[in-house]
Amino acid sequence: MHNKRHSNTWYRLMAGLYLTFDSVYAADSQPMTMHLRNVQAGFRRVIEQPELHPRNPQDKPVVRYLKDTLKMGAYFNESPIY
Repeated sequence: MHNKRHSNTWYRLMAGLYLTFDSVYAADSQPMTMHLRNVQAGFRRVIEQPELHPRNPQDKPVVRYLKDTLKMGAYFNESPIY
C-alpha cells in the first residue's frame, strides 16, 4: 500500500466486512459456523497484511444494484460497510 489514504480506506472496508460477518447468526449450523470462521480468518489476514492486485475497470451486471444498495445503507444502516 503506497498511499496512506488508500491504505486507511482499505483497512476500514476490511474491518467493516469483518464486523459484518462477525454479527451473522449461524443458526447452530456447524457448516455455517465453519464457513464464517474461514471468512473471518481471511479478512484478518487481509487486514494484517493487505496485498492489492489492481485491475482494469470492467462493466459488470451487478453494478446496476449498487445505487439502490447504497441508498438502503443510508437509511437502514445494518452494516459498517455501507
